[in-house]
Amino acid sequence: MAPAANRKPKRDSGFGVDAVPDAPGSVDVGTVTAAGREWAVGLLWQNVDNTSKAVAEAKAMAQNSVEGDFYLVRSEGTHQYAVGWRAAGQKAGMPSLAATLGEGRDNLIGVFPVKGGYYFVAIRDGGILATCDKFIADKRDAMDAFNNIYGNAAGWNDAFAPDEFRFAETREVPLDTLLGKKVGPKLVDVRRAGATVKLLGILLIGAAIVGGGLYYWSYLKDQEYQAELARLRSAAVQKLPGKVAEPPPPPPWDGQAYAADFIRSCIDEIGRYPFAVAGWKPTAISCQPSGAGIQVQALMDREGVLSSANWIGASIKTTDFQPQISRPSADKAVAFWPGKPLRRMLADLKTERIAKVQSYLASQFEETMTKLDVSPAGQTDFYISSKFSFRSQLDPREFIFILDKVPGMTMHKVTYEYAANNMAGQWIVEGSFHEAKPVPEGGVKRRPGPAAPNNMQKRS
Repeated sequence: MAPAANRKPKRDSGFGVDAVPDAPGSVDVGTVTAAGREWAVGLLWQNVDNTSKAVAEAKAMAQNSVEGDFYLVRSEGTHQYAVGWRAAGQKAGMPSLAATLGEGRDNLIGVFPVKGGYYFVAIRDGGILATCDKFIADKRDAMDAFNNIYGNAAGWNDAFAPDEFRFAETREVPLDTLLGKKVGPKLVDVRRAGATVKLLGILLIGAAIVGGGLYYWSYLKDQEYQAELARLRSAAVQKLPGKVAEPPPPPPWDGQAYAADFIRSCIDEIGRYPFAVAGWKPTAISCQPSGAGIQVQALMDREGVLSSANWIGASIKTTDFQPQISRPSADKAVAFWPGKPLRRMLADLKTERIAKVQSYLASQFEETMTKLDVSPAGQTDFYISSKFSFRSQLDPREFIFILDKVPGMTMHKVTYEYAANNMAGQWIVEGSFHEAKPVPEGGVKRRPGPAAPNNMQKRS
């Protein structure tokens, strides 16, 4: 019997891609029944930054960034965590189908028939690829999703697809057969995890009452009373006629360069640096925001005992290119120079939700076969921010069409790292995306800005 799939109606994210919606609400994920049990599919996957704090990272993502209801941590293969949603029909204790299929398999790709459609999964170098753990209703969409990944990368140890799809070097294996009796990591309810901590606190208080008498209890109640009194006073002051609360601080994107302008300017300036410097080996060139423009610095190491520092200026300086040169040590040198002023973003940009942007970026970078790393979002009373980075041998300008569609995106650094033979290297791009939170009661709202362009489209 074919595995059953339970799926909520599809909801457009507003970006033209399947994205994590505002919670609560319907999401484009669900559950699949196979091997006699229900499995969670369509989870939001993220690599763990610090394995010793994997659970904390997962809970932070679920609670603060994407308003998830569940999380799980995967230790098999690449260390990852995932976030799920109750609106998708997922439940605490439900195992992840992708994580279970990935146990003992580092490079797996598969599309499997299920009731009402197909289940698609891809695991590369032990890591479950974002947007590649999902139910797909349409046969053609399922074939395209499989081919977009399978047709652009080699080295798959296991490739599964129905014989009727006619993909080369794939085989048809029932999902039940692959699963056997395996059960991978299971979803944990974020609220239950928090309740456990609260229960522990209650038990500790109870122990203190028994051991220390009613004095400690009276002290706690007095502290609660004083805290509530302070809150009421604060609320009353905020609502007094003529009393204006402090306005929110400037947003993180205020006065920062547009992502597209920053990347283009960095590449143009880096291109002015010569490929070779007599007696000196380039190691990396980086570009960062500086004042109204950018600052570029090129690092180099001495090659050979006869190399002279005077050769650097002779090799790189021209009539219209006069970088400064410093010597951190006898065998190292740095050339640095400024770029031209860039356009700046205004404070009143209208941003999108962090979860929607992250899902959009994950989808787009997945299709370029480029790994995107996103850190758990930090937040203040007014703003939420997430950092991202990616590495590629492609010119970073090739990614502008993706990044330029995110309002309020800020760039931190563009770096080119030379390879050992200087014939090829790797680009590293780092930045952040942000969300403006609703202004708390008593705060001063900023003047509304123009609506964010609804042009984040998934490539076909």
